[in-house]
Amino acid sequence: MNCPDVQKSGYKLYRDFLLTLDPKVARIHNRDWNLPITSKKLHIKLLMENVYRRLPQKAKNVIQKYLLGIQGQYVGPDSLYVKCLFEEIKNCKLIADYLSYSEIEKIIRHSRKTQLLVFFTVISYMEEVKRNRSSIESYYDTDFGD
Repeated sequence: MNCPDVQKSGYKLYRDFLLTLDPKVARIHNRDWNLPITSKKLHIKLLMENVYRRLPQKAKNVIQKYLLGIQGQYVGPDSLYVKCLFEEIKNCKLIADYLSYSEIEKIIRHSRKTQLLVFFTVISYMEEVKRNRSSIESYYDTDFGD
């Protein structure tokens, strides 16, 4: 769009557009921010997110672990979820055709449990489609400790 960056930064142009369209629309909470575009808190939230994105990964890990209180939400590399996931990857060539092993390891190391379970579901489905069975079947009677 041929607008100056000043007008577009901080969602100013978007906010002005919604306010012109209908102020009621501008007061609807955005799903990603859980704030309306007109909120005074939005500028602070966007600033904090911008600073957070620029931090080195080690600093982000500390913030996630201690300041945000999500210490127990990560799945360890020795968990049954991870063991089964790698079994599926080993047993199904289709997965290796689409996903890099090193990237899968990164996903496992940096994902919270809920994110990992979504990934686990996709991998299990890929294996099920390709092999007509899934490695997870051997874990049906296993307690994953939830």
